[in-house]
Amino acid sequence: MPPAHTLAHYLQTADTLRAYTRQAQRLTEVAQALARILPPAVRHGARPACWNAGTLVITTDNGAIAAKLKQLTPDLLFKLKNQGHEVSAIRIAVQVRESRAVPQSPRPLSSPDPASWRSLADSLEPGNLKNAIERLLAQRS
Repeated sequence: MPPAHTLAHYLQTADTLRAYTRQAQRLTEVAQALARILPPAVRHGARPACWNAGTLVITTDNGAIAAKLKQLTPDLLFKLKNQGHEVSAIRIAVQVRESRAVPQSPRPLSSPDPASWRSLADSLEPGNLKNAIERLLAQRS
């Protein structure tokens, strides 16, 4: 029975896996460097996506963060090079993450007395406001 090897052993023995492992290590190192370099206002919405032939691709959550990073690109290149990363260009791409909005349950009416809402609706002329209050009362009953 052959001796058991660690996962690291297998990742380093196959050429393809070794290349992927090195790429993942480089991206992790760049992500850590970016976390130190980027201003807090954009740090949360920017991540390194890939690094190929000296070009680092950073994805952002929205256009505002992308615009700010484009302004900071010369400074980022300088700082990354000073930290020993062989980055010759930075490309910024917007990649919006899917929102996982939690459906909210209806909130209770601010007045504990629904009769006051009913009297308000009854006192209004027909129109959008009266219809909205009546829909609200119907949902809450």
